[in-house]
Amino acid sequence: MTLIDQIELLLEKVDSITWKYRHVLHGPEYRFNIFTILRREDDEVYLHSRFLAELLDPDGDHCQGDALLDAFLRQIGIEGFRMESVSVRREYQDIDILVTNEDQAIIIENKVYAQDQKRQLERYYRAMRREGSEVVRVVYLTLDGARPSRYSLGDLPRIVGDDAVCCISYDEDVHAWLDTCIDLSSRHPVLRETLVQYQRLVERLTGQSFSQDYIMEITQLLKDEKNIELAVNISRALVDAQIDIPLIN
Repeated sequence: MTLIDQIELLLEKVDSITWKYRHVLHGPEYRFNIFTILRREDDEVYLHSRFLAELLDPDGDHCQGDALLDAFLRQIGIEGFRMESVSVRREYQDIDILVTNEDQAIIIENKVYAQDQKRQLERYYRAMRREGSEVVRVVYLTLDGARPSRYSLGDLPRIVGDDAVCCISYDEDVHAWLDTCIDLSSRHPVLRETLVQYQRLVERLTGQSFSQDYIMEITQLLKDEKNIELAVNISRALVDAQIDIPLIN
């Protein structure tokens, strides 16, 4: 078998795996999603903020206590938040999601598609400080982890410092956190399947066409030493193709 034949065979195997997952993802079983039936998939207030706040609330109906909140804080790198007397509120002082204990606050500004508002992050920070929170963290959640504008930050960097805002994304942080939540809820089938549906919605919103299972299957295929060498050759050929394409046009 020639090198070209080997490369064609590898590409056929990848194409077969891709077809399988595309077929699954576009099948009727995958399309059914209770979230998009009840709300628009980009509804920040009544879908995403409401559902995320419910998961983060230790007193939520998920019956997981503070495990989901703890997993979220670990995922985004916030340490030292005490789990005693935790309260989770939505739209309090116009804050999308507010997590507090007796003297600490975590402000979560949830931006799916909404625009920044004037000095809003500074205003939220000052509001929580006035209410007695000694430590206030500001989390800025977007689809891709974008940073807030100066228009939204106001004087917050001057007040708090360069790390005034923790920027996180749906496509990485929320998706990974949901993986953990799904594992934690393995003995609670209703919650688990709800989380799976929400994760699928996140994948659609963030353009993640295929699941982790797809990536794992491709990875398994490339673990073969010969296939790795072939993949390197394909990668080099792609570079050459990108160079030649403008010349063709």
